[in-house]
Amino acid sequence: MGRGSGTFRFEPDPQYTSELKTLGYDAPDDEQLFTMMLTGVSLEFARGARDAGLGASTRQLIDLRIHGVTLDYVREARQAGYQKLSAQDYIDLSIHGVRTGFLRDLKTYGYNLYPRDIVELRIHGVTSEFIGDLKDAGYDLSSSQIVELSIHGVNSGFLRDLKNYGLQPHASDLVQLKIHGVSPDYLKGLKDAGYSGLFASEITDLRIHGVSVDFIQEAKSLGYNFTPQQLIDLRIHGVDGAYLRRLRDSGLKNLTAAQIEKLRIHGVD
Repeated sequence: MGRGSGTFRFEPDPQYTSELKTLGYDAPDDEQLFTMMLTGVSLEFARGARDAGLGASTRQLIDLRIHGVTLDYVREARQAGYQKLSAQDYIDLSIHGVRTGFLRDLKTYGYNLYPRDIVELRIHGVTSEFIGDLKDAGYDLSSSQIVELSIHGVNSGFLRDLKNYGLQPHASDLVQLKIHGVSPDYLKGLKDAGYSGLFASEITDLRIHGVSVDFIQEAKSLGYNFTPQQLIDLRIHGVDGAYLRRLRDSGLKNLTAAQIEKLRIHGVD
């Protein structure tokens, strides 16, 4: 294949401009005509955009093509139930990578969203899979709630981890669990130590107060079976596994949580 170089002159076809005006578009200026040629704004595309009711301006016809909006995309979006999208809506959706499959899935899951809400979902990485997993887990959330979950790192894997633990918290608790670093390993550690079936708020409080799985397991190995609140109170007063061992080695055994706290408060080490 050869290559050409030199000076070229662009000569717009007057019939093209005339047809655009017949279709209801403003006559493009010379710069727009050149850009329309480069971006592939054909009369077929202009006619299809008009017939789909996009209400596009001449400038928007160019923007639609620049951002990869095709007539197939428009047709598939309309078939998915989005009959009243404007040219600017299509431009915004395409800029943010919204595919027609995502639009169909939203309708399937019962969401009738404004384009700006759909864009917000995609900006924050919300996928069809995540929305489906939320539905399967029993969550019927608004798009803004789903965005908040995604912002804080709640994903399908985290939902599965909670299910394996036996937990289905409220949506607001999902965010709190993630904010405070509740991980799959932490949940597994709680379960292995005999602390299954805790409420989300209890798990969050344990994490907030620095109650580690190691501390829980060490207390268990020394014969203690503290409640979640007792574990928190002990950590608040600086009781750790090493302190419990020192008490045992000193002959102080079978103490209550309150007794251990009192010893720590009074400097018994």
